[in-house]
Amino acid sequence: MVEIGGGTISFLRRKDVERCLAAGMDGPSSKPLDTAKRTAAVSRYIRAGRARA
Repeated sequence: MVEIGGGTISFLRRKDVERCLAAGMDGPSSKPLDTAKRTAAVSRYIRAGRARA
């Protein structure tokens, strides 16, 4: 199962990325949303989940 969080940050700084990763997220997303990047990220997580199954 792939869990997708809903936290989106307007201005992504290194400190924000570190906080997201420390909280257990696979990675943050920032505005404006880039559909191609988001689709690629979700696809990576799905493939990784299938590889573990």
